[in-house]
Amino acid sequence: MGQAAQTPDLWDVLHNTYNMASGREVDLSVLDPLPTLQERDWPPFSALELTDALASCSSWSSPGPDHIMWAHLKAVLENNKSVQLLVTLADACIHVGHWPKHFKDSVLVIIPKPGKPTYSTPKSFRPIVLLNTVGKLIEKMISNCLQFDMIKYDLVHPTQVDGVRQHSTFFFYLKKIKVPKDQFIYRCAIAVRSLYTKTSNVKVIIRHV
Repeated sequence: MGQAAQTPDLWDVLHNTYNMASGREVDLSVLDPLPTLQERDWPPFSALELTDALASCSSWSSPGPDHIMWAHLKAVLENNKSVQLLVTLADACIHVGHWPKHFKDSVLVIIPKPGKPTYSTPKSFRPIVLLNTVGKLIEKMISNCLQFDMIKYDLVHPTQVDGVRQHSTFFFYLKKIKVPKDQFIYRCAIAVRSLYTKTSNVKVIIRHV
């Protein structure tokens, strides 16, 4: 057990460290040199996209300011009408171009890192931001769609092998040895990998394009 912090202004230090960017304006001019690509329509979300995104959420994760846990949301969304209402809300956010304030509300929890000799500096703590679950669910749906587009239109750099579906080190190796996706050996390699991993990141993303 590390030594407890004795610094009286530790809270101020943590607050200034983790919230120093709050309210800061973002300079979007850094995007100006990038070429402008053709604008594409955003297809409406489907109920399947919502349920797939919801299935990947742990029922026991800590809730945000609204205290609605994933287990609660999963119970509500067992009703098809509730699913359609939430899909309509997600589509409206995209169509109108507005992200409700409720989705932005968050709670910042600062957890001490284990095994530190002292807890008098911000580096000894780990901040965790808890958002409201409905907003997080729609964010997951949007993220899945963006990943689909990134892969479909080849917008991911070939050397980026983390954080992108079907773009892990495993898939990078298959590309490196130049195995086409339609070949039998490629499909067998994916099947074997799925058998020997508890959670495979090989997942078909369905979009209406």
